[in-house]
Amino acid sequence: MKLRHLILFFAGLNTSLFAQKKITPEKAITDLTIFENILRQGHPGLYDYISETEIATLFSETKRTIQDTITDLELYKKMLSITDKVNDGHLLLFPPKHFSNHQLHFPLLIKIIDRQLYTDTGEFDIPVGSRIHRIHDNSDIEIITRLKKYIPNDGINTTKIMKGIEQNFGQLLSYEFGFKKEFVIEYSPPSEKEKKTAIISADKLATIKHRAFKRNSNFAAFHQEEKAAYSLKYIQNKLPVIRYKKEYHAAILTINSFQIDPNKFELDISNIFKEIKKNKVQHLIIDIRRNDGGMRKNAITLYSYLTQTYFKQRINDYITSLSIPEKKYVQKVFLPEKEFLTDKFINHPVYSGWKLNFDNMETMMVPQQHPFSGKVYVLTSGNTFATAASFALLAKNDKKIITIGEETGGAYYHHNGEYPVSYQFPNSSIRMVLYMIKTNHYVRDTTIPKGSGIPPDRYIKTTLRHILDETDPELDYIYRLISPKAP
Repeated sequence: MKLRHLILFFAGLNTSLFAQKKITPEKAITDLTIFENILRQGHPGLYDYISETEIATLFSETKRTIQDTITDLELYKKMLSITDKVNDGHLLLFPPKHFSNHQLHFPLLIKIIDRQLYTDTGEFDIPVGSRIHRIHDNSDIEIITRLKKYIPNDGINTTKIMKGIEQNFGQLLSYEFGFKKEFVIEYSPPSEKEKKTAIISADKLATIKHRAFKRNSNFAAFHQEEKAAYSLKYIQNKLPVIRYKKEYHAAILTINSFQIDPNKFELDISNIFKEIKKNKVQHLIIDIRRNDGGMRKNAITLYSYLTQTYFKQRINDYITSLSIPEKKYVQKVFLPEKEFLTDKFINHPVYSGWKLNFDNMETMMVPQQHPFSGKVYVLTSGNTFATAASFALLAKNDKKIITIGEETGGAYYHHNGEYPVSYQFPNSSIRMVLYMIKTNHYVRDTTIPKGSGIPPDRYIKTTLRHILDETDPELDYIYRLISPKAP
């Protein structure tokens, strides 16, 4: 049966698997108006990448498109089309809670290479590394383009977007193209030009995530480890973990999160660096490619073991409002408003807002008494975000450290990442998190284009061959850099 006939046949079977909530035009526009008020009053960088006129036009035109009853999912996508223009990786929109993990989604685990879709496992009788040309009647390029709005990003950099689409592909595909029971895909196996067709059944999100350890892009084989064990120890593990490559006099310190109690983190890092010294490590590789942030103090603690001088992270913090806007719709405030917003900034007014030119953590930014004296390499990716990106910037500012990989998801010049406020819109139950403080970073190189992430000193591209061979491209590069005779 031809692909077109298969698509038409299964279209009748792939109806929505749940009832979406319907909203009147008046109520939908009310939610949009609340959304607009929150952004205009509380977002500290709303006009960094889009003008005030453009944002006003965007809201006006969006409201004008709502003439009839609309579903909550449709309204969610319209709101995403607005946040997509704001370019703030910390401006988070979530669908209503009834879009639960029990829904069925596209099951293949995907890797994006050069804006094309490839399989990251060899499941469902489809070889690993197969190019996915179409899913139903949509090309892979169209799919990626339409899914981009679901992943918030800092500035114009897209590395975080591509990583986010990879990790949430099945769920995002359902949101954008509808919840389906089965999928017709057109693919071609590696090194084959002939396109093939397959029909695969949808699966639960929890089951799909459970299979993530099977990804070739985890590169377990490169480390001569079994996939499940490697994933548990080095990917799912949020605590710092060290391993040694004695043949290179090297150690790899993997830190997948800074969201750890600072006292425990400090103790763990202190013990790790004592161990590093004992093992006479000459080359220290710090892997933060999967680290999307956490406690700022932890990043400062880590860097204090790498530098011999005092250091600096920030120039200033800025807000556009001394109070939380639209409090009626607030679900949760994580810190007291008076202490951490109003009183903190009220004595520091500037045109259009308030700016604090003092970093209360700067007194912590001193080197350890005996910091690591060998060569340091920091691995970054589009997943490197928030506090992890701040650490990457410290490394970028340090001429003695080499950053390797791809541009970070976190922005180079500034980010909006403090004082989060959680909202729920009254008619659609769409949820949002707004961070009200904008931080301007201390940078040494001012030639980096606005809207960029933190660029690595050595850009290493992941290719299809790396996926097929399960070769970690960044670590392979470092091993060869350390020892030209490396296999």
